[in-house]
Amino acid sequence: MIGYVFWHQKVDSVTSSIYENGLKNFHSNLANAGIRGYLGSISFRVEGAYWFGAKKTGYEDWYYLTDSGVIDILNHGDSFGKMMASHNNGASLATGMHAGLYQLKSSSAKHRESTRVVWLSKPGGMSDEDFNSLVSSTVNPNNIDFWKRQMVLGPTPEFCIMCDKRIDLDPQTKPIFVKRTEVLKFSPDTKFEIV
Repeated sequence: MIGYVFWHQKVDSVTSSIYENGLKNFHSNLANAGIRGYLGSISFRVEGAYWFGAKKTGYEDWYYLTDSGVIDILNHGDSFGKMMASHNNGASLATGMHAGLYQLKSSSAKHRESTRVVWLSKPGGMSDEDFNSLVSSTVNPNNIDFWKRQMVLGPTPEFCIMCDKRIDLDPQTKPIFVKRTEVLKFSPDTKFEIV
């Protein structure tokens, strides 16, 4: 599974309610577009993320896809044309936008909605195998969702752990603990949910 992650902030002149309604419209249109390989999306309010600049707050949307080829379908397919109005409306209210691409490395299949997220970095010179051992010595990989950034795309550290409880990680990994609050989620086979 691939996670396309989009970080954004609302412009100061717009209320959170209006901004989140724009998010709702876009995510709803996307869920109903019937795009092959689109598995669903979820949006969070985020606090404590340096990649949002001085405010350290904003929004984080995760779009779950079967593979990276779905991005081409989203970006150039006929179905996106049908969503262009809701996309452009939401985009006109946004600022501070960044995006990244992540691959799911291990999963318990229940943490994608977690409000506890840790972003971490692999120490320079350390192999992937040694890094995975370092993380596994602290937390059971079956109790987390463990994501790895792809192709240096995105402003965050290389790895992301989603979990139900706070975990202590080796300081070598430079952990950044981020608080998330779920705003909305969609999937092609369920109705819209807003929190």
